[in-house]
Amino acid sequence: MTRKQIWSVIRSLDYKLDDSAMETWCWGYQVDVGIVPKIERNADGKQERKQLEIDFVANMGSRRYYIQSALSLSDEEKIRQEKASLLNVNDSFKKIIIVKDVINVQRDEGGIATMSIYDFLLNENSLEM
Repeated sequence: MTRKQIWSVIRSLDYKLDDSAMETWCWGYQVDVGIVPKIERNADGKQERKQLEIDFVANMGSRRYYIQSALSLSDEEKIRQEKASLLNVNDSFKKIIIVKDVINVQRDEGGIATMSIYDFLLNENSLEM
């Protein structure tokens, strides 16, 4: 994923940062979009294959982070939508949802962390929170 694509997601959160903040986070990471296959049964009982997208998959050496971005998690449907792809990844790497809202870092029973864009980009240890 290019720096321009990363900025487009941040802009979708209506948040503007200077270039140095983004470079600090991106430095050293290979960042891509992730696709997670999911097989479900439709109303007729037939299997359907779906592809769920993860906004960012950041890799550096043996470290990997799955990152979703959302303006806010305003209702249960939006929470379910943002977590769906992360819950279908079958490994133990860290999974994070970033929101524009100012919130304390939260972790759910599935291990998914939710944090504000402010903490994510301005705290140098945000990936380890």
